[in-house]
Amino acid sequence: MSAVQPPEQRTAFRAFTAVSAVIGVAVLALSGTQWAEKVGRPHVLQMDAAAVALTALAIAVLARSPLVMSGLRAEVTMLLDTTVYVVVAHIVPFSVAVQCVAVGMIVACWTLSMNTMVRVAHLTAATAVWAGVIAVKPLVELWLSGFPQLLASTLVLGVLGETGTLAVVAVTAYFARGRNAVALFTASVGVEFLVGCAQGALACLTVAIFRDAPAATPLLIVPIGMLMVISRALVRSQLANIRSTVLSDAVLHLQRCTDPAAIQHATLDYAARMLRSRHAVYTDRPAAKGEICAVVHQPDDTPLRLLAEPRTTNERFRAEDEQALAALAATSSAALRAIDLIATMRWRAMHDALTQLPNRALFLERADDALTRRREGESVAILFVDLDGFKAVNDTLGHDVGDTLLQETATRLAEIVQAPNTIARLGGDEFCVLLRDVASPAAIDDIVDDICRRVAEPVVVAGRQARVGASIGIAIAPDDGTTTSALMHHADERMYSRKRSRRSAAAAAAADAGHELSQTAAL
Repeated sequence: MSAVQPPEQRTAFRAFTAVSAVIGVAVLALSGTQWAEKVGRPHVLQMDAAAVALTALAIAVLARSPLVMSGLRAEVTMLLDTTVYVVVAHIVPFSVAVQCVAVGMIVACWTLSMNTMVRVAHLTAATAVWAGVIAVKPLVELWLSGFPQLLASTLVLGVLGETGTLAVVAVTAYFARGRNAVALFTASVGVEFLVGCAQGALACLTVAIFRDAPAATPLLIVPIGMLMVISRALVRSQLANIRSTVLSDAVLHLQRCTDPAAIQHATLDYAARMLRSRHAVYTDRPAAKGEICAVVHQPDDTPLRLLAEPRTTNERFRAEDEQALAALAATSSAALRAIDLIATMRWRAMHDALTQLPNRALFLERADDALTRRREGESVAILFVDLDGFKAVNDTLGHDVGDTLLQETATRLAEIVQAPNTIARLGGDEFCVLLRDVASPAAIDDIVDDICRRVAEPVVVAGRQARVGASIGIAIAPDDGTTTSALMHHADERMYSRKRSRRSAAAAAAADAGHELSQTAAL
């Protein structure tokens, strides 16, 4: 069972990447006319072709590189960072850049379709923003000249690059993961603005060095490298916050769940969200390369292996990811045990400990429900059953034999009274039977006869025989009342009336037997 539908199976997302590839092919085809004009200039044509080929190669290689960071803007940051494409905007002709973008989109779709299509969307977002930045550059340069023009254009392009990338990736996140694109953009736009300004300033310095002091270009490795390290640390911090937030949400949600199946399904969903995994599944197989797993312990101590498959990015799982998954599995285990404990406590509160039958509280609850649901013309009956001679068994054979007798009686009654009817032990040697939708009084008489016959059968315990009888009082709704208390009262009275009549009959029979014995002796 999978918690989240894989992005590559989402119709909207597949359409999104397909359109990206089509746009790339169309742009590349249209740019062929510009290449045709340069046939007479082989040097320029070779430079253009080399730029396009290098772009395609860079995207194909970096897209599969394990060094690529993860997160919503991971591939964007590492592959086409604002610093990089702002510099390109000042150096590469617009026509060549558009061709590079087109080839990049095509190669990204082709390369990543065999792995995960989420990165296709990231790369598409980057290339789209790259084209937008290059297109805006001439408009900025119309207003200024010299170094102010360079500074203004790099800052504007840096901010546009970061916020534009965030906007496109937010929409991508909606298609790929179902996240709220507006909320995602709003939460990060402030940080992206500051990052864009910083990267724009660095891009301005880079372009100035390229133009005025090419020999000092290697010095740019240090600030650009530091910027990438800081960006990576920022993304990892954001991912840690995501793990923490999702885990805390999972704790609160799983504690409120009352269904074990809902807990197991929610655990899969939270695992996929927390780890940004394509799938989170329950499986018996061990974790393969690139996967991590944790064990969810069910109330019966059966282990349930929770496995997270590789991420939607190239980043490998780290130790903190395994710890987060283990914490989620422990939370799920605790929630399952809590539900089982509550169910066990409720069962014990509503059942008799000796016979495992429903007790008085559960019987009254079911009787009220039966009377509430009774339709016009239907009858509901309550049978009050009391064992005759049970006290004598306890007094002569002991309480252990008496308990065994009660358990055997409960088993026999359960064989006669089937669901949805209910049989309960009220206490001592008293049982109560609820019959729903009684067909006729004759049907009740048949059940009473069966109960009397089965109860009267002897019970052998440790070689000793115990025998009891049954006195049964009957009350039928609506003739004897329409409430549980009224029916219980009538059934109880009739049971004791039958018990008294049986005692009187037994006493009269004993007196007659004594009289006949005395007459025989006199003769």
